[in-house]
Amino acid sequence: MKKFSKEDIIRLFGDAPVIAPELIDEFYDALNTGGVDGVNELFRTKGTFDPNFKDKKAVIDYIVLMKQFSGMELTLEEQVIADLNKNKN
Repeated sequence: MKKFSKEDIIRLFGDAPVIAPELIDEFYDALNTGGVDGVNELFRTKGTFDPNFKDKKAVIDYIVLMKQFSGMELTLEEQVIADLNKNKN
């Protein structure tokens, strides 16, 4: 397994895509109105990536991860999920 230097990690995070806050809102709107199927449909109609989420937790985990990669501030609920996921690993 390759070891990454601090510079490699900074470069990788610097190259990470920035997610628009409006897109995060769309994810939550789709989840609240159409459930997991609504989020999957949003992905199928808006882009080429089809994650085919299985449950609500997977959707929220994805949102939290994308917000972290983009450097967006997490809500209190999202921070709890991020902490739980961090403690699992």
